[in-house]
Amino acid sequence: MNFFHKNSYLLQRFFLSLALFLCLSEVKSQNPCPLGCECDTQKFKLKCFGVQWNKLSSWEISIIGESIHQIQILDLSKNIISSLKEEINLPSLKKLLLSENNIQNIHPAAFKKLSHLVNLDLTGNSLFNISREVFSPLVNLERLRLRLNKLKTLDSNVFVDLKNLRML
Repeated sequence: MNFFHKNSYLLQRFFLSLALFLCLSEVKSQNPCPLGCECDTQKFKLKCFGVQWNKLSSWEISIIGESIHQIQILDLSKNIISSLKEEINLPSLKKLLLSENNIQNIHPAAFKKLSHLVNLDLTGNSLFNISREVFSPLVNLERLRLRLNKLKTLDSNVFVDLKNLRML
């Protein structure tokens, strides 16, 4: 990894961290929400659109401070996220919207710490394959949207652990 690429990656992570921190902190100003985001701190909701401004190509939330753990709704739809490589450590998250990105792969442990997740939208991505391990931690999942992906085949057990699934 060359010097420019490494620093660019660190800057991407820094700006995403800063945006989420500012949104969730109790900054006393007219609009504490970062450009490109809508924040509702009373509902613990963060919606960021047009994350292209920082050229986010993968989403690694693990470096963000402790305040992020309260978030319940995260909308990162219509961005340029290409993969979910690490565990998403948002234990209070109930709704995760990742539609219309370019997600091609999801690490088997990506959703490991999202046991409270009820709604997951992966519509309009580039997923070819999903392993059983991806969804198995999502024991409370009720809604899963996978349409408009490039799925060719699915393991027959990919949804077996989703006992509360009501909509697919």
